[in-house]
Amino acid sequence: MKINALEKTLSHAKTVYDDFAATWRDIERKAQGNIAIAGIFLAGSSLIFRTVENPSCSLAVVFFISVALLAISAIVSVFVLLVSEMEGIEDIEVFRKIAENSVEADDSENAKESYIDFLLKQIQSWEKTCVGLYNENSIKAKRLKAAQIILIIGVFGVVSVIFWALFLT
Repeated sequence: MKINALEKTLSHAKTVYDDFAATWRDIERKAQGNIAIAGIFLAGSSLIFRTVENPSCSLAVVFFISVALLAISAIVSVFVLLVSEMEGIEDIEVFRKIAENSVEADDSENAKESYIDFLLKQIQSWEKTCVGLYNENSIKAKRLKAAQIILIIGVFGVVSVIFWALFLT
């Protein structure tokens, strides 16, 4: 009964890890999209702003603030993509030796205890890795949220400048 519960716990830990790893990839994919959108608006806005003849001082200020926000958003998004050092799953060699010891045990009771020890060590290792991945995902998600908010404000500013330049001047 105890072994079955430990095996289920280990299986669950691996599932949780897979979910956290998928979240990691999703956050990084969104950060890459944020960088692309910021780059598109940076390139496009500079081309459009060059066509404005004699922009007012306030229009130029709003434009430069918006462009700065787009650049900051891209930079913050790059920080989301930074590689982080995390504690990983313990070396497989450690687990192999424990498993061999459980197989080589003299009697079934020793083998059972060795196997339980093996499962407990694996669960501990997976738990540490999952906690580390969860913490890193939280940091990445906060950075991404900040980058997205900055991007939205920058895009709004650029669109406002374009509208202002094309229709109000």
